[in-house]
Amino acid sequence: MKNKKQDRLQEVYRHLLGTGEIKSTLDFANRLGRKRPGISAALNGNDLYLTDSLFRQIDEKFPNTFNLQYLLRGEGELLLNEPSSLASESPLSHIPIWADTLIGILSKQIKENETLNAELRTSIQEVSTLRNDLRTLLNTLTHSRNP
Repeated sequence: MKNKKQDRLQEVYRHLLGTGEIKSTLDFANRLGRKRPGISAALNGNDLYLTDSLFRQIDEKFPNTFNLQYLLRGEGELLLNEPSSLASESPLSHIPIWADTLIGILSKQIKENETLNAELRTSIQEVSTLRNDLRTLLNTLTHSRNP
């Protein structure tokens, strides 16, 4: 049977991953100033690591995020500012921060590709014009040799 403290810690961990606050167990441990094996043990339900001190550290290192009473005793909601309904939130509010960065990078790449495509079209037109000029010249030379 799962430890209730373990459930709450896993809930915190999933929330932080989902918001992009942390990227991994190692990142979580580093943010808390703890070692990864200890955090992994806590996430796996080891009571030696599932301490009130750990939950207080989470509250301290991620200020204005979690409800300390929920972390310590399971009272109330996980988040301090639990939204009353998803309808009041922006539909993009759950997109992690890295997604915004990725969108910016991709937008820049699209603009660069559009510029390269325009340059390529111009080059193709120039080659086509040169090819037509060359044909005209060849026809002129061919007709001038065979009057």
